[in-house]
Amino acid sequence: MSIYVVGATHNMFPELDEGREKFIVDIKHDGENIDSLNPWYCELTGLYHLWKNSDAYYVGLEHYRRFFCSAKYPKQRMKVDEAMEILQKADMIVTEYNHGPKYCALDWFRDSKFTGHLEKFLDVLPAHDRNEFNAYLRRHTLIQCNMFIGKRPVMERWCNYIFPLLEAYSKVEPLTGENGRMPGYFAEHIFGYWLMKESVPLFETVKAEIEYIERGGVTPAPVKYIKWINGRA
Repeated sequence: MSIYVVGATHNMFPELDEGREKFIVDIKHDGENIDSLNPWYCELTGLYHLWKNSDAYYVGLEHYRRFFCSAKYPKQRMKVDEAMEILQKADMIVTEYNHGPKYCALDWFRDSKFTGHLEKFLDVLPAHDRNEFNAYLRRHTLIQCNMFIGKRPVMERWCNYIFPLLEAYSKVEPLTGENGRMPGYFAEHIFGYWLMKESVPLFETVKAEIEYIERGGVTPAPVKYIKWINGRA
């Protein structure tokens, strides 16, 4: 199993167990990569490198401060052997975020003043995806953070779907400082729609976020606390 834990050189990573490795976004990488696109693609630069350069059958993507929680021991990181056990019955392990009953993804894009960018992304989708995804954006939940642990064939299908769409978007709206991180946001929001459309068997678990404090505003200190997202831990 190969799980890329994505972060930058200045980020503080927790200790990583076997099967997980750091993917540092602000250094040069060997092999086929899209390092130069990181200001827009965010953790997707790690996904692309994993897709093109790893031959592991079981693959995954987490963040330096966000990770999947064990289903057996909810306030612990999910270990590789548990993930392997789950993936005998499911094809992807994901985490769901709940906006709340009166808020949806379209509200978030509007409040963040990203609606114009979203409309340009919607324009590059095939007509059937455009209509269905537009409806999906009105749901109150999403599969969050571009995070997953799953089987390579599913990851390959996802990558073959999303990266051409993001490239098409960049031709309609060239990547500048005005639309930084947009492709990463688009992928995060359409991932759940794609999984649903493809009828991918899913296993959902809680996501934890590590909060760090700083000493003197410079040096990262040990973990301040861990938030167990959505209260399901």
